[in-house]
Amino acid sequence: MPAIGCGGGLGGAVSSISPSFSALSSAFPPTRISASPKPPYVVRCALQGMLESSAGTVAEPQAVSTTKPLLLNAVRGQDVERPPVWLMRQAGRYMKAGLCSSFISSYQMICEKHPSIRERSENVDLVMEISLHPWKVFKPDGVILFSDILTPLSGMNIPFDIVKGKGHVIFNPLRTSADVDLVREFVPDESVPYVGEALTILRKEVDNQAAVLGFVGAPFTLASYIVEGSSSKHFSKIKRLAFSQPKVLHALLQKFATSMAKYIQYQADKGAQAVQIFDSWATELSPVDFEEFSLPYLKQIVDTVKQTHPSLPLILYASGSGGLLERLALTGVDVVSLD
Repeated sequence: MPAIGCGGGLGGAVSSISPSFSALSSAFPPTRISASPKPPYVVRCALQGMLESSAGTVAEPQAVSTTKPLLLNAVRGQDVERPPVWLMRQAGRYMKAGLCSSFISSYQMICEKHPSIRERSENVDLVMEISLHPWKVFKPDGVILFSDILTPLSGMNIPFDIVKGKGHVIFNPLRTSADVDLVREFVPDESVPYVGEALTILRKEVDNQAAVLGFVGAPFTLASYIVEGSSSKHFSKIKRLAFSQPKVLHALLQKFATSMAKYIQYQADKGAQAVQIFDSWATELSPVDFEEFSLPYLKQIVDTVKQTHPSLPLILYASGSGGLLERLALTGVDVVSLD
């Protein structure tokens, strides 16, 4: 299974790709890892919170398929001339690096005219413009859809907003069985048609020069937001629910698992060539609790998607996931992020 690096103290600057990152590979089978400084070898590339590189088998430069983006070839384990690099998520902060003043000015103007992140991420024209910004500046190997992991919530009868200076805010946090009963199953075509339209246009615009990436939130991470009511330092409310009313939390997680599987399928049908699953807060769980409250639902999502889209690469990310690496691999995803 390929692994991608995410993290480090580089402050947004691109790291050099070298065998020195091989220390991160000890959790993987020796057949895929080599400590040798001579090609072929597997390398890890990292960028703090923003850039990720997929570890492929790096061989001497050779002809690459003209029909498939480099990122997809690497994910499928093919020999590639270099590891692909892409933005893990697209929040615009890379524009502060001063590398291209015209694009920085353009993005700032968009933010001033459309200060709400929801407005920017739910308008097809704005989604297109912002999604293509980093590709036009850096030409990475993946173009990530500009969106948010909570985008599906409105379609599930969970009102929310993204408030400047506060982040995600859930207006009516869910804490009871009755609350969970009010959560509707997500129907992407009805609730987020702008996502599908944007992905279709992106696919045509990028034209296989890079892979178009979609993404979704994982059940436990989504549940954490809507139970806590916002982001949290200690996640005490979701933990209290897990250990005092596990049936309530499991019912909520099941609704998210069913809905996110549909969302991934929808994104793939509309043009996404790979989809990232963000279980950002999974590491708030102990490994044993992860096996109860996250792993089964991630596996369910992967199994469901692979039944209809067997060749769609799925990438799984969890913040600070070193203690869960072996368990993340059990989900059946194609790529596990290293953080």
